[in-house]
Amino acid sequence: MIDPDSITENYWITPRIVRSEKVNQIKIIPRYANARFDRADKISSVELYPVSGLTSNHVYSQNPESTLKWQLHDDGSMSIEAFFAGEQEYSLLVKMEKFGHPEGVRCDRNLQFSFYALAGDLYGKYPFRGDLHMHSEQSDGELSPEALAARGRELGFDFLAITDHGKYTPSLDACKAFDHLPAGLLVCPGEEVQLADTPVHIVNFGGEFSVNETAGNDLERYKKDALALAKKMHSLTPGNDPFPVGAAQWAFDQIRKGNGLSIFCHCFWQRQHYMINEAITHDIIKNCCFDAMEVISGHGTRNFWSNNLQHSYYEEYANKSEISAVGCSDTHSAYLDNEFGCVYTVCWAEELTRKSIIENIRSGWSVAAEEMTNQSPRFYGSFRLIRYASFLRKHYFPQHDKLCAAEGILLNEVLAGNQKLIPAVKLAADAVENYRKTLFIV
Repeated sequence: MIDPDSITENYWITPRIVRSEKVNQIKIIPRYANARFDRADKISSVELYPVSGLTSNHVYSQNPESTLKWQLHDDGSMSIEAFFAGEQEYSLLVKMEKFGHPEGVRCDRNLQFSFYALAGDLYGKYPFRGDLHMHSEQSDGELSPEALAARGRELGFDFLAITDHGKYTPSLDACKAFDHLPAGLLVCPGEEVQLADTPVHIVNFGGEFSVNETAGNDLERYKKDALALAKKMHSLTPGNDPFPVGAAQWAFDQIRKGNGLSIFCHCFWQRQHYMINEAITHDIIKNCCFDAMEVISGHGTRNFWSNNLQHSYYEEYANKSEISAVGCSDTHSAYLDNEFGCVYTVCWAEELTRKSIIENIRSGWSVAAEEMTNQSPRFYGSFRLIRYASFLRKHYFPQHDKLCAAEGILLNEVLAGNQKLIPAVKLAADAVENYRKTLFIV
């Protein structure tokens, strides 16, 4: 986890995400008396720098913008009005003379505030962090479905699904446990689809019925339909078994029927060899229609080679097919280093609902992320979204995660039987939502 910076700790900035190609008004409010702007004898300058260099004249320059207006208020806050040109990060540099306590040390001080301007297609979409693939003790995990979900909120997740091996019911148990709680966490149904006679693993995120059960209830029909789908594919690798590819497409189709998100999982998962033949992976990406690929999986630091290969394969093949990038922990433990919370997906959506999350990931508004213990975060996907996600990881998610952690701790206590804390859960959930909306005024 990255700690909030001193600016975020000391100032309430609203909004921090603004509309590009427009004049925006921003207010910077000190959270504590030590941060009041009127502690300075003089503010010598306030300058706005476009980080990428695109100016209001639609040229690239490192010089500050000249359209900025600023004003101090009696409560020690500052308001600014400026034109934000182009989608990029902005730095507001405030230079103050003799800043400090009247009877203490007084020195000149420079403060740098960061903002981000978005184009219209992305402006209005909120950032949500989640995990699409995890296992409870109902398959081979460690915690009960509801406890695993609460632990996810404690780690900063806004959405998740329990996706046990071949089982759909545990995810429904988690959904049911949260139905009566005023939590800010979206818990969705899900399962890891593992069909007969194929090594391919697929996540059904948010689907309305179990694909595993559908296949198991009529194995003969499933196999027949899968083989028929494979026979329609004309560019399969010579000598490769076509059935797993047809089975994958059958599963993807079933997930779509259930209004779920279909995810091709850990394609370079390996033990003594790749568990999924590389030719099968290639044929699935080339021939099948699905929504997202686990670009980063929960392989941990020992098997980082698998993630390297998955990312490279995605960039060379899947990205060109407009398959969305997601990161999934595939966690089997809620407490081991480099597992739960270290691999995740950032999705931009209009609201935190199952439908909105699925639609926006399917439409490409997501990036995969890995954030191993004591290592810097890395994002995978489109350059545009990675640049924006990097800004959010520095200036939004640290405080967001602290607020989520408070709610997650309370949820764990409620699920353990302390029903008196339910009102506190509501307050904590509202704090997360209010923080999000204050920074991303639409």
